[in-house]
Amino acid sequence: MPVKSYVTSMPDKTGAFLLASKVIARHNGNIIRVSYNKAVDLHTLFIDVEAPEKSLGQIEQELEAVGYLKKKIEETRVLVVNIKIPDVPGAVLPVLKILDRYEINISYINSNTGTTPYQDFKMGLLIENPKIIKMLLDDISEIYQIDIVDYDDSERNLDNTIFYIKLANEMQQLFELTTEKTMEFISESNRILQLLQEKGENTDKVFGYIRRFAYFVSNHRDAAFKADIEKLKISDSVTLYSIQPLCGSNTYILESSREGLMLVDTGYAIYAQELLGILQELFPDWSGRKKKVYITHADVDHCGLLSKLKDAKICLNQKSAGSLKRQYEGLPDHREEYNFALGYSKINRIISGYIP
Repeated sequence: MPVKSYVTSMPDKTGAFLLASKVIARHNGNIIRVSYNKAVDLHTLFIDVEAPEKSLGQIEQELEAVGYLKKKIEETRVLVVNIKIPDVPGAVLPVLKILDRYEINISYINSNTGTTPYQDFKMGLLIENPKIIKMLLDDISEIYQIDIVDYDDSERNLDNTIFYIKLANEMQQLFELTTEKTMEFISESNRILQLLQEKGENTDKVFGYIRRFAYFVSNHRDAAFKADIEKLKISDSVTLYSIQPLCGSNTYILESSREGLMLVDTGYAIYAQELLGILQELFPDWSGRKKKVYITHADVDHCGLLSKLKDAKICLNQKSAGSLKRQYEGLPDHREEYNFALGYSKINRIISGYIP
């Protein structure tokens, strides 16, 4: 059954989630995942719902009608401060009262006692309205010494709460993503974050890999796309061509006087035009040639050109065929049925521009 992720914005009042749940239940939807992270947004709730395609559309319309459907997530600004607070009972209360007055939430807090009569409180403060920063700092500095700490990407407790929001906005600019795709990136990043936190794994490292992969893919587009091409005469009637892009994912072509062109795998979708350009150079009569495509397995780096090869016969094993069919129907493919793989797979699709 199809599954859709909704990025919702709930009002800060009793029964808000209950209303959303009633909307989903009214259309026979089954909530299969919920995630809330106040550091992303004080009101943002991620909900995965399983329901028939028509019902998913009705749920979306009704959530939007009640003002729960979020179209964009603004980056929450995190102000990291270090406050010297006397090491005596109740000394932190004045700071907390100031934060409460300005409606500031704390994403991270850590304190250490030393040989001095003070404790160093390091806090990550979630700032939704940057205009109040100066007033906030002035009020705290009237009672205690406060220092501004530069934002530290290596501080996991701070970084993992907002990094993927910044990353999603970065990806939107890098790949010119639609708002819908950007929100999907945020939702799937949240899924990954949730799983990593449950396992106690390093979120910085994983999102760092995702970011580097995205820039690697982007930096090899258009004129920067380079490929080593090898040609090997196998027999009088068969020639093998090997196209090996520097960005990875090889494509092989067997040219046969009897069978026409047989492609083995088709690379990333984001490089479709670049790869088609190479094929048209190698085979000037490309558009009129008889073609078969053999897919070794249904990963995005092997199937990228399939949507462009309307006149080709596609050959693949039963499991891969099942995966492509499920992808086309908007269902998790065989690999994505495992929860730990779903988020990574969908983000890979977004970055590589894959269309089932």
